[in-house]
Amino acid sequence: MISNTKCVVSSRGRTIYPKITHSEGKRMEKEILRLINSHNGELSWYQLDRALSYQHKYVDGIHRLVDIVKDLEHKGLVRSEGEGPQSRYWITEAGRKLIAEQEAHIG
Repeated sequence: MISNTKCVVSSRGRTIYPKITHSEGKRMEKEILRLINSHNGELSWYQLDRALSYQHKYVDGIHRLVDIVKDLEHKGLVRSEGEGPQSRYWITEAGRKLIAEQEAHIG
């Protein structure tokens, strides 16, 4: 879980978020992959954000969530369809394989 740490607002009104650690980022990637897998094709980035908030698993700023999902897509673990904020996300075969490996390692 990524903690809700305080952010700073710059003189230009932009929010500056503190850097997350590598392990926090990896944990959040796993949570997002599991969520996309369980709702395959049903969730947009906004719905992902709401689902994570509901589970008390926060990403500091929606831009970070979008960046994490884009990174997962770049790695070939998820794919998206649609344009803009209403894109929907699907797990790929590589994403399913990674989840299975993680669950086997835990179990």
